[in-house]
Amino acid sequence: MCAARGSTDIVALLEPYELGLRDSQGNTAGHIARALPRNSKEVAALLERDSPDNLALRFLPPAVDITPLMQAVIAGDREAFHAHLDETGRKDTDGRTALMYAAERGEVEFVRLLRTQELRTQDQEGRTALILAAQHGEVGCVKLLLEEADLENSRGESALDIAGSVGSKASHHTRCQCCARILRDDAGAGMGVGRHLSAAQRKLLTMQELSTAFSGDDAQHAENAFSNIIAELNFLRQLTEQQDRNTNAAEIAALQRRLEEKDAEVTAERQEHGRRIAELTAHLQERTDELERNLTTSLKTITTSRAVLQSSSCIVCLTNPKDTLLQPCGHLCACSNCAERIMNQTCPFCRTPIESVIKAYI
Repeated sequence: MCAARGSTDIVALLEPYELGLRDSQGNTAGHIARALPRNSKEVAALLERDSPDNLALRFLPPAVDITPLMQAVIAGDREAFHAHLDETGRKDTDGRTALMYAAERGEVEFVRLLRTQELRTQDQEGRTALILAAQHGEVGCVKLLLEEADLENSRGESALDIAGSVGSKASHHTRCQCCARILRDDAGAGMGVGRHLSAAQRKLLTMQELSTAFSGDDAQHAENAFSNIIAELNFLRQLTEQQDRNTNAAEIAALQRRLEEKDAEVTAERQEHGRRIAELTAHLQERTDELERNLTTSLKTITTSRAVLQSSSCIVCLTNPKDTLLQPCGHLCACSNCAERIMNQTCPFCRTPIESVIKAYI
């Protein structure tokens, strides 16, 4: 009715809940809006996704007993969200949690804070937060909720199944395909085999329950066949888990060996550095001792020379008084007799060649 009247605001309000529904003649709201002579472009744009492929994407009608935390998530109110974080773990009447509301709306920040408390929770239809995020193409939320990838809804569909089933006409088809790639990559890594085996085992259990429709020998044969297959799958799952544990143990052992090798290398380098430091210390000590000896010898020479200069006796004969200046150095260090003998030689004190002498009267 709102589409027929061109009421854009009301269409926007009802679109999440009635998308894809048909009237008694099989027409959707999108068909009606586009068929009007004076159709509203805004209404037609809002209902672009209105197709059978998107029927599964309708939000459920508002549930009863929505907590203030869920209301904060729906409204995107961060202040109210943090004020009611103590309500994590509670469900509405449909079994939905605040994490599920956050996941389907792409509230990455809320999902990051709620997942530790509400992860791997399922509503009354078996849906998880990951399934809802994949259904709406919320890539960021899907990346945070991969630990739920092995869970399925009540129809046996996983998040990967849901993401891959979104039709190409849906506006968020590309984002859903991206979610599907992320889920496939996750399934192919690490515990992927174990997840598939667990899923196959659950499906066989469901088929086993359905086999009760058989009677007589057929029922017994079916029961035996299912029991054998389930036992084999259980064995394979346990074998896979053991292999994963062995792989992890091998990786840990390899890392331990690398750590020990690195530790040995560091120890060897420390020993080498210690040896070099000891050598340098010994060499420095030798040079210091040598320098000390040289300085001691020089000090003795200087002391002796100073004593000689301060003495009044001739430094050559050590008997007569000093009374002659040697030129050109000017040293008063010899008597007149010795000065004549060392003429044209060198000063006994500074080794400067003697050119002449001068008699000094003291």
